[in-house]
Amino acid sequence: MNEFTLLMNLLSKRTNSFQIGASEEQ
Repeated sequence: MNEFTLLMNLLSKRTNSFQIGASEEQ
């Protein structure tokens, strides 16, 4: 459970930075 939460945290951070980069390009 703890490892799964950590993995989801990493995924959300990656998608967040990706969305920020995409919006910056536009």
